[in-house]
Amino acid sequence: MIEYLLADRRRLFTPFVFFSSGIFYAVVSAVTAVILFPSQASVGHVLLATIAVAPVLFRAVSIGADVLDREPGAVIAIQSWLVSLYFSYMLGAVVGFQFAYLLFPEPHRSLLLQEQMEELKIIEGVKVNITGMASKEAAFWFILENNLRVYLIAIILSLLYGTGGVLLLNWNASIIAALFFSKFSQETVSEAVASLVSIIPHGFFEFLGYFTGGITGILMGVAIIQEGWNTRLLRDVLILFVMGVLFVVFGAFIEAGYL
Repeated sequence: MIEYLLADRRRLFTPFVFFSSGIFYAVVSAVTAVILFPSQASVGHVLLATIAVAPVLFRAVSIGADVLDREPGAVIAIQSWLVSLYFSYMLGAVVGFQFAYLLFPEPHRSLLLQEQMEELKIIEGVKVNITGMASKEAAFWFILENNLRVYLIAIILSLLYGTGGVLLLNWNASIIAALFFSKFSQETVSEAVASLVSIIPHGFFEFLGYFTGGITGILMGVAIIQEGWNTRLLRDVLILFVMGVLFVVFGAFIEAGYL
């Protein structure tokens, strides 16, 4: 419904509106998923949030493409605008999912967090594998292979299935929210802060890489739906792709213990 309210009000496509939308959609989707299909709520609330916000995000992409058709020189402004909207939405979704996880009592909360907690266990398993490796080099290549795979999937889904990119955006937001919830609910505040601080150095660059991958796929879509090829946009897409790879490589470098 919101996409129709915003359709002819482009001035409302602001970071604040998208941040607020992230909170709203995350909470409403969680409540709806628990009510309609509780046994699949952990995946359902992410899917519902994706279905709800996809038209709004795609409308922003369409607006960006239209502007570039009229003003080919506005590439940097449009790219910055789209990145700010997507990033603001993801931050809002993290806050919204976090609020939803706090809102529900057991057993609904466990159902809502089931797949997210499994994903966090897999991440912990990767850390264990890294710890047991004989050298930093082996750990680096193991981490890099895994993270580059995720990075390329983010780009492909964003390019071929626009909704797939939005789905990854919401899924990552739910994982981050679940991580914060699990740390602060199972550990003391000082322990939780220490755990989170320990993953910030590499996690920050991995997050930047995945987010850059999603944006790269989205901007590829903008380039494709334009009436003509914008060479500046294509060049910047290539630069973003390389930047994303460098973020992922640097994150793996830190996680492997080189820094």
